[in-house]
Amino acid sequence: MTRLPAADRRSEPRGGLLSSPLGALVRAVARVRASVHVKLLAGFLFITLLFIAMSAVSLQTLAATSRTMNRLDQAHEHVDWSRQIEQALAMQMHFSAMALLSRDDPPISLIMRENNRFNDTLARFETVARAEERALIQAIRDAQEDAMASVADGVNAVRDGRLADAMTALRTRQEPTYRRIEELVGQLVAAEESRMASLRRSIADGHRYSLRLMGGFAVVSIVVALVGGVVISWSFILPVQEAHAG
Repeated sequence: MTRLPAADRRSEPRGGLLSSPLGALVRAVARVRASVHVKLLAGFLFITLLFIAMSAVSLQTLAATSRTMNRLDQAHEHVDWSRQIEQALAMQMHFSAMALLSRDDPPISLIMRENNRFNDTLARFETVARAEERALIQAIRDAQEDAMASVADGVNAVRDGRLADAMTALRTRQEPTYRRIEELVGQLVAAEESRMASLRRSIADGHRYSLRLMGGFAVVSIVVALVGGVVISWSFILPVQEAHAG
């Protein structure tokens, strides 16, 4: 059996590499008329651009997450405003009932104070409300105006000594109106809480996407670095081998 020369035996693994698809890339790089420093610099520059792209995408992901966090904070603040509206409404209902038992002015002044707090909070909410919430806020405002009108009628009836009329107004007009306001405010709270839940899911999805993206960039960078090292090194070795064979 004929034995191969030592040079041929040493070139067997190299021939296997050069016959692979990677060999075509090695030959293409070897045909480029550039110095060793230029080819190495090009390889390092490509890796650097890859890391720059990874950093840019990561910054965009962080910026998107930051914006979502800001929207989540705003939604949390809106829910807090809705709770304040509910509290002002409850206090107003309490003081309205007290007004039927007392002819003094303090219950009336307390009702007006809670009404002002109700309207101020609702006005703040309206300035930042979404389009689908503005109709709901307007319905709350209309119901509140109706409630205050019924309160005024009840207070006048108490002052005139018509307690039966005041009690009738409380049962037939004020209480249904207050329940309607509670229902509308509850819808407002539910909408904001649903938005908060959606934003939390968005943040969690963005975090998972960021992790997958960083992992993918890391894997691609390692693969590119390894392939680039092999291709550039063999692009130097191949001309030497061909010259030696010639």
